[in-house]
Amino acid sequence: MEDQIKEPQELNEEQQAPVEILDREQKNARQRFIKQIRKAFVIFDPENRGAVPVEEIRFIVHTLELSPTEAQLNEFIQSICEDEMIEIQYEKLEASLLPILEQGKWPKASEELLLQAFKTIETTLNQMQADAEEDDEIEQKDEGGDAESRSSTASTNVRGPSMKKSKPAPPLTGYLSVEKLTELMTMHGEPFKQTELEDFLKNVPSEDGIVEYSKLATLLANE
Repeated sequence: MEDQIKEPQELNEEQQAPVEILDREQKNARQRFIKQIRKAFVIFDPENRGAVPVEEIRFIVHTLELSPTEAQLNEFIQSICEDEMIEIQYEKLEASLLPILEQGKWPKASEELLLQAFKTIETTLNQMQADAEEDDEIEQKDEGGDAESRSSTASTNVRGPSMKKSKPAPPLTGYLSVEKLTELMTMHGEPFKQTELEDFLKNVPSEDGIVEYSKLATLLANE
């Protein structure tokens, strides 16, 4: 007896409903992501040319509230930009960013992670300040001391920085100055553009130029 090829059974209405809903949700999500990419792109394409300089890609990624590591971002840019390429077309960038958004890659940092980062920043700044104050104290002693004290200090310096005991940093306060935040955002890592910096600082909850960074972490995590 010849094997009979069974025709695939059609889905009944109850089976079709979930499939159709899922398909519709996926299409809606894709359209939403495309709108987000377009909205971020036009910020850096005010003349509506459909292309932006390659160096703007990282700012578009951050505008989409994606949080890749520096290595991930550099790898992404290299993967979509050919050698000596100075501009990227919208269509190519959309096609490259869409899967990242759909797959939920490079999610925003959590509130807990942001808070820990701010604590690390304050700890580092406090230790730098403590070390600077200690250096000033040593310098003042050198200037005001006698030859014996200067000789003793010079002997201590010969032992090198590895032998130096750092002055303990003050305890964490939970606060950073707006001035210090501005310095960090413009002088370290990938610097913010002036317009980005102004937009960011407008939303920073501060009082008398001081930021309670737990509130800032909450704000950034829930934007």
